[in-house]
Amino acid sequence: MTKQASFNNVGGVVPALPPGWRVEDLPASLCEAFAEIVGPAYFLASHADRYGYCRDRLPYGLFRLRAGKLPSTLPAAIICPADETELIAIVRLAIQEKIALIPFGAGSGVLGGTIPLNCEVVVDLKRMNRIVAVNEVDGTVTVQAGMNGGQFE
Repeated sequence: MTKQASFNNVGGVVPALPPGWRVEDLPASLCEAFAEIVGPAYFLASHADRYGYCRDRLPYGLFRLRAGKLPSTLPAAIICPADETELIAIVRLAIQEKIALIPFGAGSGVLGGTIPLNCEVVVDLKRMNRIVAVNEVDGTVTVQAGMNGGQFE
């Protein structure tokens, strides 16, 4: 076991990652800035939290990972906005600091689009899961980005 100091797991003990994993932490000042936007409970920086976001449900990706042909990379952090205002603030700060973001809807993707390859920051949109509008004439519903099919049904 290795000791890992991180923004929301200060001094906590987490299991060591297997050899060969790429891990880059954000500077403390950026951790604080992002946490100020969403609140400390919704900014995740421990290795354990980040590990849960390094894959989607892509079966081919799992096979490639096991064969050593897919990078084993942790995202630099996970940020969970509650609304459009927080999301805009996150994007503005990321642009200002030249930080790449990966949007993470509900985590049910199977195409590999959310897999971090260069320690990007993942923006978990699950808290943004509300119905925005229902158009009975067109038979359409507008939902926020964190809504998945199961919740919607």
